[in-house]
Amino acid sequence: MPDVHLLGEISFVACEASAASLTWSIGPGNNACVVREGVNYGETQSAIVDELQGLAVLSHPIDVHLQTSAVEGWPVFIFEVWDRTHSEMKGFLGCGCVWLPTQPGRHCVEVAVWRPMSEGWRGLVDRLVPSMPDITKIRELSMSPYLRAEYSCEQVGVIQLNLFVASSGFGNFGVRFGGEKDEVVSVFDKSTLSAILSGEGMKVDATSNESKNNTK
Repeated sequence: MPDVHLLGEISFVACEASAASLTWSIGPGNNACVVREGVNYGETQSAIVDELQGLAVLSHPIDVHLQTSAVEGWPVFIFEVWDRTHSEMKGFLGCGCVWLPTQPGRHCVEVAVWRPMSEGWRGLVDRLVPSMPDITKIRELSMSPYLRAEYSCEQVGVIQLNLFVASSGFGNFGVRFGGEKDEVVSVFDKSTLSAILSGEGMKVDATSNESKNNTK
């Protein structure tokens, strides 16, 4: 079966709070995608939001090895952002989701954080009093465009993911990502991936890809 390896981090969240944390999950789109190694869910530490930049730096690691028998149902990154201003409780700030990149290589992904809008007295209570919504229902809302269409939502922040995507085996089924050959990234040695993610070893690949583009 084709393999996909996701290596990187949840870099930061920008939101209106004094401190924040994230709960997250990488959800297979269907039963054709399974987790072979690593952890595909978790919660970050709480981080103080910088007053000048409005960012809480998280640097939370992601390292997941998946196998899939179909491109349909590609993995989705799902998350919830929590207000951790008061250490003894957490309030729901917003949520979101994004399909993870299919093309091998390094990616910087920014994802909008949003929440359903409340009106009147209910809206005032939601803003002033920390709330604990049903996470299952929140994730159903995040994943389903049909459910989201029934709600008015507002953007309340943004998160940034820095990811390196490695894949192999798709060429055997006639699948190519981004017009490149399947051997662009097919090595699953963790030390190699870590070096590439940190910027080491990127020059050779970038030059190679650039020369290919120039000759087309």
